[in-house]
Amino acid sequence: MDEFCSAVLTGTEVLKGNVEYIGTALAESAKNYEDSDEAASSELAGIMDALQARVPGGQ
Repeated sequence: MDEFCSAVLTGTEVLKGNVEYIGTALAESAKNYEDSDEAASSELAGIMDALQARVPGGQ
């Protein structure tokens, strides 16, 4: 029985480590997505400003 309990505890620790790793990876991925989304939005705003400056009567 002790071997079984030890195996269960070891498996639980491994699963906990995997869940923490996946959570960290997902958080990093979300941050990278937000950063790239911000950069894309900023770049798009710059392009729109440049286009509006070229159009007569652009706002």
